[in-house]
Amino acid sequence: SRQPELKAMAVRVEALVAAVPSGATDDATGRTPRGGPRSGPARGGRRRERLVVVGGGMASIAVVEAAFAHRGSSHWETTILSGEADAPYDRVRISHLVSPEPRDDVALRPPEWYAAHDVDLRLSTWVEALDTVAQEVVLTSGERLPYDRAVICTGSQPSTPPILGMDLPGVVPFRTRADAATLNRMVRRGALATVIGGGLLGLEAAAGLAEHGASVTIVHRGDRLMERQLDRGAARLLERRIRELGIQLLFEQETERIVGGAAVTGVRFADGDELASDLVVVATGIRPEIRVAKRSGIACDHAILVDDELRTSAPNVWAVGECAQHRGVVYGLWPPIAAQARTAGATIAGVPSGYQGSPLATTLKVVGIELFACGTPWSNTDDDDVDEVISVDTRRGNYRRLALRRGRLDGAVLMGDLSLAAELTELTAGGPAGVGGATVDDELLDAVAGGDAAPRPVPDAQLVCSCNQVSAGEIRGAVAGGCASLADVREATGASGGCGGCATRVEALLAVHHTTSVGAAAD
Repeated sequence: SRQPELKAMAVRVEALVAAVPSGATDDATGRTPRGGPRSGPARGGRRRERLVVVGGGMASIAVVEAAFAHRGSSHWETTILSGEADAPYDRVRISHLVSPEPRDDVALRPPEWYAAHDVDLRLSTWVEALDTVAQEVVLTSGERLPYDRAVICTGSQPSTPPILGMDLPGVVPFRTRADAATLNRMVRRGALATVIGGGLLGLEAAAGLAEHGASVTIVHRGDRLMERQLDRGAARLLERRIRELGIQLLFEQETERIVGGAAVTGVRFADGDELASDLVVVATGIRPEIRVAKRSGIACDHAILVDDELRTSAPNVWAVGECAQHRGVVYGLWPPIAAQARTAGATIAGVPSGYQGSPLATTLKVVGIELFACGTPWSNTDDDDVDEVISVDTRRGNYRRLALRRGRLDGAVLMGDLSLAAELTELTAGGPAGVGGATVDDELLDAVAGGDAAPRPVPDAQLVCSCNQVSAGEIRGAVAGGCASLADVREATGASGGCGGCATRVEALLAVHHTTSVGAAAD
């Protein structure tokens, strides 16, 4: 170029493994290539690439579908290895299963999907390690599965606190479909249930147990619920709503041990007090499941280290989800993981893509409670650089707060009306790096401060479903095309098919279309 500017391109150099037809031998040695044939059954004379996914959760399915989107399923010989006995399910909706009448709607894909896409789903299958030199996945059974591309989606496991008595009958973690089934089987009306942990999972477990008719107490070591996501004002209002569900709250209590003999009888705190309990649910957070990666010699810190393409330190191995650490951050929420899966699926298929990180956003889905938080809503208002805009109506359970740093959005909390959630999430991520979010216009500030002010129009280009990248325009198009319910829109566009946090906003667009149609018919 003759232009006076610097031009650069990122280049990756990797060893080339030539495609060898099934049953072929090395011309030089006469031996079958190490790890066995690299290709699966041929289709139309072309070999299929072996795609092996370690882990059977939401991230696994998302990565596979992203790869299929760029190169059809017929391009791949796909294997998903899951340690659980259940087919991949929506862990975000796991609380639906803790109920007197559990909703069995959490399966991510029907059995026909795996058959139609020729996906070999292996349940109750555990992986020992990846042989990254031979490019083989080694199962605990000793079987070795060759791969061309491998993705580690092992997720996380419950972070068990150092409490004595954790092995007593009646102590249950809350993380999997099997855990939900155990709680339904053990709980009874009038049971004394203690939930250790006041985060998202703890609240969802407590709500499900209360629905069973149990007497539920949440024990939390912090001074408020969800302190990582909520400011004090939102936490106080959330606490009021939780108590309205009949759930008791104990704050700043350190659980020392779980007491009992043949079964749990109570929980003892560090100050010596005891709380009688028949059932103890432990929901004290999660930690990345990285044992397979460590045994494979793949670089790990708190989780598996990945670059902007979600590649690990091993060639042809990616990591996605709660087991991956990107730019020092481990994401435990579905929208960022969905974005990671899209990037990984693209790069696996040879399509350039990059993941730059995601704004943190949480939607709490407990019966009767709609709550959203993004960014850092607890920003210190003693800081002269931070301003706040607040609207509170405790009668109706509505709360809105924006934290602004030098005029840019730093974080937000919404409770009750979540119509601004998608816009606020985009604004949180929209500013220059190191400066904060995008500048907030006066109209949005007035909408927040006004409380009951008329809702802002949602432009067609605005994302409503960040999990599946569905815009308001796509939803309106689906509704105009005949979709009449949330389920119809989900089937047609994928909106609300991820974490479900956008369901209220999708229903609002449906309602507007219905109202407009009725008005037009009347005219």
